[in-house]
Amino acid sequence: MQQSSIFDPAGRSYRAFRERPTSAQLATFTRWLRQAYPGAGSRANIRVFFALMAALILLPVMAGTASALFTALARGEDGKALAAGIGLLVEIAAGFGTVRLFTKLGGPVNLGYYQLSEFARENGMQFTGVTPDPYYPGMIFGAGRTRASYGRVHSRPGERFFDIGTYRYTIGTRERQRVVVYGYMAFQIDRRLPHIVLDSLQNNVSLFGLGMSNLPASFSRDQRLSLEGDFNRYFTLYCPREYETDALYILTPDMMALLIDHSASFDVEIVDDLVFIYSPTPFYNGDENLLRRAFGVLDIVGGQTLRQTRMYSDDRTGGREINRVAEGGRRLRRGWLTALIPIGIGVIYLTWQIISAAMWRL
Repeated sequence: MQQSSIFDPAGRSYRAFRERPTSAQLATFTRWLRQAYPGAGSRANIRVFFALMAALILLPVMAGTASALFTALARGEDGKALAAGIGLLVEIAAGFGTVRLFTKLGGPVNLGYYQLSEFARENGMQFTGVTPDPYYPGMIFGAGRTRASYGRVHSRPGERFFDIGTYRYTIGTRERQRVVVYGYMAFQIDRRLPHIVLDSLQNNVSLFGLGMSNLPASFSRDQRLSLEGDFNRYFTLYCPREYETDALYILTPDMMALLIDHSASFDVEIVDDLVFIYSPTPFYNGDENLLRRAFGVLDIVGGQTLRQTRMYSDDRTGGREINRVAEGGRRLRRGWLTALIPIGIGVIYLTWQIISAAMWRL
C-alpha cells in the first residue's frame, strides 16, 4: 500500500510520525515530560490511557455479546446463553490482559507525546502535555471532576488561536467511577456569535434501542431548528429562540455541505468567538491519519466558518462596531435531561457492575 505524502495540502510535515526516535532521545524526552508535567509519564497515567483505549475497542463488542446473552436467557435457549456467557468472559479477560500488557511495557504514551511534540516543533506550533481543568466555555469542559486536557497541539502566543487535544474527566462515585474521553478541536473566529450546537446523529449511543446524544448536556427542544435538504439526517441543530435567522446566516447551504462532507461524525459547538468540534474518540492515538483528518477539518470547516462569519453582527446590540451578542443569544437554555444524564449513566454503570459481579460468581 502506497504511503501518503509526508506533507498535507497546507504544507504541514508529518515526518515526526514516521521516524522512530532513538532510545536516548525518548529517554531524554521522558525525563523532560516528567519534570514539566509531574505524573504525565507515570505508570498510573499510562494505565488509565490504555484502559481507555481498550475500553473504546472492546466495550461495543462486549455490549453486543451481553445483549445476545440476555436475549438467550429470556428465550430459555440455554446453549446459546452458555456460549454467549463464555464469550463475554473471554472478552473481559482479553481487555484486562491488554491493559496489563501495556501498563508493563509503559513506553507507548511517551512515544506518542514525543511524536506530537516533534510534529508541533517542526510545524511552528506548541505542544503541551497536560493542562488541568482547561478554562473553555464549551459544554464538555464543565462536566464531571478531575478534568484535564492531554497531548495538546496548539497555536503559539500571538497567533490565531487553535487547539487540538484529548480531554477527559471522571464521573460517578469514588468506588464506581468512570472516565469519559473526548477528542476536541477549538479555534477562534473574529466575531462573537450566538450559542449554536450541532449534535451529530452518527455518534449517538443506543440505549434500549433508542438513540441518545453522547454529549454531556441537553437543550430545550423548543430551540431545535430544522434546516433544508439532508442536513437533518446528520445533525440536530440548536440555536437560541429568536436567533433562527442568525443561524441561517451562518449555516449557508455551502457551509452545511462542508459539515456533512467533513464533520458528520463530530459534534460542533459555537460559543462566543470560539468554535469547538468534539469526537467520542481522540484525534490522535498513534495513527497520523487521524491527526491529518483533524487538521483537514480545521482548514476546511474552520476556514469557511471564519469567512462566513466575518461580517456577522447582532442587530439587538446596536451595530457591527459592537462585537457582542445580546443576553438572549449568548447561551442555550439547558433541558431537564441534563440533570438526568449523570444519574442515568451512574445507574447503567452500577447495573453493569452488579451483572458482572454476578457472572463471575457463576
